[in-house]
Amino acid sequence: PPTPTPITGFPSGLSVVAFFTDGYSTFATLSDGSFWAWGQNNNWQLWLWDTTDRLVPTQVSVIPLWTYIMDYYTNYSSSFVRWSNGQVYAWWGNWNGQLGIGNTIHPILAPTLVTGFPMWTNVIESKSLRNSDSSYALLDNGSLYTWWNNGAGELGLGTITPPIPSPTMLSGFS
Repeated sequence: PPTPTPITGFPSGLSVVAFFTDGYSTFATLSDGSFWAWGQNNNWQLWLWDTTDRLVPTQVSVIPLWTYIMDYYTNYSSSFVRWSNGQVYAWWGNWNGQLGIGNTIHPILAPTLVTGFPMWTNVIESKSLRNSDSSYALLDNGSLYTWWNNGAGELGLGTITPPIPSPTMLSGFS
């Protein structure tokens, strides 16, 4: 059977407090709040400003001041990060509006703010499943928003429409 092997390359004295992997790329937040990435990077998904795969953890240096990463996730075409200030940023594939940034420009190489939420609300959870065509965000006011593909009505908006590239509130949740 395979033997677990410690991942090296992090600064000494720090520990991993959160991580996520999609099986191709891996991200970790360390105890000092720094964000690290490694693995496949053919579509800029590691947020390192190039397409070079990383065989060891590499620090990602474009973290906004006065905030830290609460959650990050990726699906087969996009990457998302939720900051401690309640904002969600997205990058990578966007040909069907899957990033929720209001357009279908592809690719998006720099993390871009997902907009369309009411002022003075924070995203407390945001998810997009691997091999799924829908994304969701739960706000601190109890409302639920969705975006991306809606060709089979999978967003729950009561219609079958072309892709929805901006977050849209689902009725009945507040």
